[in-house]
Amino acid sequence: MADSDTTPETPADTAAEESEPAVQSAAEATSETRPEQGLEFRDRLLVCADCDRPFLFSASEQDFFFEKDLSEPKRCRHRREERKRDRNARNAPVTSCPMQIDDLAPWTPSD
Repeated sequence: MADSDTTPETPADTAAEESEPAVQSAAEATSETRPEQGLEFRDRLLVCADCDRPFLFSASEQDFFFEKDLSEPKRCRHRREERKRDRNARNAPVTSCPMQIDDLAPWTPSD
């Protein structure tokens, strides 16, 4: 008779395991503790809202986000930097005008 605690692996289970990115083992995972508040942060995998790929939200990043009272990130670092670059490009001031002074029609006051 088989143990009720173990279930046989299906091909779908093994395929899901193969497609997941390599992550640190529990022994290698880092953690940060804030004893004064009873908090302990451990490395976590989050899924990017833009590219649907998992990314590591490290214990030190969680501590930083906690200190700054920020919500946890929704995007991976690459997508956050990409959005920031796009936002800065849209808001960049115009540094030179394509129209030169000589291109303007001369203005003469009417009599």
